[in-house]
Amino acid sequence: MAKVKYSLQRLGDNSFVDIVKETLSKEHSKAFYYSAFLREDSVSEIKEFLEKESDLKAIIGIRNGATSSQGLKALLSTGVQLFVVDTGSPITIFHAKSLLVIDEKNDKAFAAIGSSNFTPGGFYRNIENNTFIELDLKDKSDKEFYDDFMSGFYSLMAYVGNGDNVLEITNNVEIDNFLNDGRVVDEESSVIKASLGRNRAGTKAIKGMKLNPYKQRGSNLRSSASKKSKSSKTTLVLTSMIQGQIEEVWKSKELKERDLTIPSNKKTNPTGSMLMKKGAYDINQQSYFYNEVFKDLSWVRKNPKQPHYQFAEAKFYFIIEGIEYGPYELTLKYDERTDTAGYLQKQPNVSLSWGKAGEIIKNRNLLGKIMYLYRVVEKADEFLIEIKDD
Repeated sequence: MAKVKYSLQRLGDNSFVDIVKETLSKEHSKAFYYSAFLREDSVSEIKEFLEKESDLKAIIGIRNGATSSQGLKALLSTGVQLFVVDTGSPITIFHAKSLLVIDEKNDKAFAAIGSSNFTPGGFYRNIENNTFIELDLKDKSDKEFYDDFMSGFYSLMAYVGNGDNVLEITNNVEIDNFLNDGRVVDEESSVIKASLGRNRAGTKAIKGMKLNPYKQRGSNLRSSASKKSKSSKTTLVLTSMIQGQIEEVWKSKELKERDLTIPSNKKTNPTGSMLMKKGAYDINQQSYFYNEVFKDLSWVRKNPKQPHYQFAEAKFYFIIEGIEYGPYELTLKYDERTDTAGYLQKQPNVSLSWGKAGEIIKNRNLLGKIMYLYRVVEKADEFLIEIKDD
């Protein structure tokens, strides 16, 4: 039966680096280390332990604005087998943190699992939550824990050699290419990048990692909406722009020229705005956006001659094919009239003016892709638009 110890860093006796050293000091034949973020100083902290390893596989997240080229090079120099995970999107990142060492001879394993990354903050500076577990692999439940861990590892390894999402790193040139592509950061640079990496390696686009769908949180939106086509998905977003929770509030169908204000007919004048239509959601498009999605904005009437038009300003962030842009201050327009031909025909009555964001929206390469609209939780006037393949 497993023996478990709990540690709350900065409020207890041990730092996570002590737990890592203790775990790596156990007799073992192989080891696995997962970390979302990696920095050079942390590698130096345990370098002597890593250099003694004969079979340690390190799996590190990139495209997250934190993992550095210096950290990857330092870790590679210790002789461990190094893999990186790039999901192709800054919204969904590799966020695992765990260490497992296996003593096959004595049917034992030792795990350290918690919130700590392979960084100075994770090792000793932050308040972190971690657990040390001693497993008896002859015990059924302990063996199930071990088998589940290994199953997850093999699932990750299935991506190796099949695209750019999980890669084995064997030399510093590959790491330099990551830096050039913005997929890792430079610890010596004081420049804050607006992007968490171009969504391509050289000239080859990096496709989004195929993952199992995540569970939906209970919706506080229209209860009459179809659960099939409308959801209230809340997820953590970690980007260089937003730190916190976002909630999906709308999804488009395939984007058309009208949406991107790039008409092919020379006689058609681009409006510079997009009508907020029902898209892939089963909603009333004449009430949903004004009454629910944008209900907390400050709506005002600007023109006394056209008092039926209300306007609101909001901050919009963008992630387009994995690249971050913004924020942009954009204007929303609402036509409150209910006696027009358009209203009677159930046409949309809220539009979003692209403004300066038009420079990134007016792109024919985005035709046929899907637009997702998220609200930033606890921020009444902040939203995120992501455009990608469905």
